[in-house]
Amino acid sequence: ADFSVSGWIKPTAASGVHIIFASGNGTGAGEWQLWHGGDFVVELDSGGSVSAGPASTDWQHVFLSYTTADKKLAFYCNNVLRNTATGAGTGAYGAGKVFSVGKWAAGSYLYDGLVDEVGIWSRVLTADERAELYNSGDGKFFNGTNFV
Repeated sequence: ADFSVSGWIKPTAASGVHIIFASGNGTGAGEWQLWHGGDFVVELDSGGSVSAGPASTDWQHVFLSYTTADKKLAFYCNNVLRNTATGAGTGAYGAGKVFSVGKWAAGSYLYDGLVDEVGIWSRVLTADERAELYNSGDGKFFNGTNFV
């Protein structure tokens, strides 16, 4: 199913693997994750891993959207598209999948930093909706339809 995830982060660690958002069951199949270790990395279905540029230790807005039709996970930082990952596309979440903030589904790769204003939607938000979340500057809650 299509989805969007949004939040504000302020990492404190500059190296290692630190999961920001993840969904899965700890096996790698049908999972996705956003992590940083100096650079942001977006991973989809254990093999669709792409670098998405440097991660700052300042507050920054992170946004992911997944489209089922093209099996792509797009990553935006501060409302700028950084990269997309393409995978086998077994879906973002559902039966047997755990959504987590600050750790991998299996419980490791703990995030070191602050997280605020996390939102999850069961659809891909529009560019205007994504911009509204970012431009608020304070993690403004978007009160749209299909909010999970």
